[in-house]
Amino acid sequence: MATETEVGEQLHQRGWRTAFTVTEKVNAWAALVSVIERGYGDDVYEYTNDLYCRNWLHEAWLLLVSAYPRMCSRRYR
Repeated sequence: MATETEVGEQLHQRGWRTAFTVTEKVNAWAALVSVIERGYGDDVYEYTNDLYCRNWLHEAWLLLVSAYPRMCSRRYR
């Protein structure tokens, strides 16, 4: 089963600049949403860069969800 820590390490090995945690990226996403709700003031290039927290969360979600059936099958054997 992939833990959040393992997922961060896997994504780092795939090219992300560090082994982020889910909490870090959820907080980054929440901060971006808050900024956008108030009116985003940066340019499109900075916006694209800011969206990478969502991309990381998507990739992490796929790894975490793929581990879930294995976790359940072990639990109920």
